[in-house]
Amino acid sequence: MVRPAAAVLVFLSSLGAPGALFAQQTPDPAAQTQQQPSELPSVLSKVKVDRDGGVHFTKHFAVVFGGIKQGSGIAVGPAVSWEPESGEFVQVKAGYSWHHFRLVQARYDSRPLWGKRAVFSTRLRWQDAPKLSLYASGPDSSDRRVEFGARKTEWSGFLKTKVAPKTSVSAGSGVERYAANNGWIDPGEDEVLGEVPVAPGLGTRPWFVHSFASVSNDTRFSPDYSRTGRLLSAGFHDYRDQQNGSLSFERFELAAVQLLPTFRVAGAPDTRYRGALGFFARAWLSQTSGDNDVPFFLMPTLGGGDYLRGYATYRFRDRNAALLGAEYRWAVHKMIDIAGLFEAGTVSPTVGGLASSKVAPSGGVGVRVHSKTAGLLRVDLAGGREGVKFTVGVTTGS
Repeated sequence: MVRPAAAVLVFLSSLGAPGALFAQQTPDPAAQTQQQPSELPSVLSKVKVDRDGGVHFTKHFAVVFGGIKQGSGIAVGPAVSWEPESGEFVQVKAGYSWHHFRLVQARYDSRPLWGKRAVFSTRLRWQDAPKLSLYASGPDSSDRRVEFGARKTEWSGFLKTKVAPKTSVSAGSGVERYAANNGWIDPGEDEVLGEVPVAPGLGTRPWFVHSFASVSNDTRFSPDYSRTGRLLSAGFHDYRDQQNGSLSFERFELAAVQLLPTFRVAGAPDTRYRGALGFFARAWLSQTSGDNDVPFFLMPTLGGGDYLRGYATYRFRDRNAALLGAEYRWAVHKMIDIAGLFEAGTVSPTVGGLASSKVAPSGGVGVRVHSKTAGLLRVDLAGGREGVKFTVGVTTGS
């Protein structure tokens, strides 16, 4: 079996450069010549989005959308933010969704450190997801499901440092408490399993010390806006089960994105384009020692609004997952794109099994709404081998 550590080295060597899963490059104002042509209604052009996804109507008051947990449905809530001239950032927010998911979070970012090359960030977060779908694990699992509920309480902190103009390194740690119930069969739902599947961590209340580190090389102007650029990233996560150690594990996370611009605007600078073709690849690789298990609620999943959008949320779950895809975007306004998307992904209990596991394809069309530096709204209509799904995604901050 291929070991995750070896797979990381092979993957990064094939990319030819290091790269971080959660890092987002700070936009360079000089790069705003990448903005698409055509004017946008003034109400959209004046939208201000803070660094944690709050859409501001006044200096301090904002509204946040989403950001609870995938599967929550449309969520909204108030936020209060402070961002003094020193560069610090403080935000307290809450959220509630139409599926009764709840969130309360407080976040603090320090002023820029070490000549504006670093920042320390910490947050205290509580979230409640009363009803989530649980499918049997594996790429060949049935499309029938049961339901479960889960809560998470977290305190974490990390330091992000820019080591080169487009390269950053992040590292941090935190304490996370989970509470997953035993699951149940909902007779009011269609396509239900006859019994609750066996899943490590179901009906437990473990808490973990979660330590992580990542490195990223990101030449894009903005992840939700660019027409040109590249992202290469790699992250490592270590979860230490503090009860009996049986759910301790490590995970490597890898990502690569390449954007190719199309249709340069006539008479405009070389960096202004209406279209962009993007290719992306992601992998999540888990490793345990002895008889340890990866808890099902921390396994990577495919399906829903972020990855493999032609399938139900959390449709595919296992210890390891991989995803490939391409997206073409065309600007119909400065801040509105239409998109065509194709993805293919799979999951496997072993890293080596990813190469031979059954692949789930997904294709669709969508609309992307964004400000000058951040995504605001994403709407997709996508289909796979199990039907057609409609998904709506919003900016969640970090």
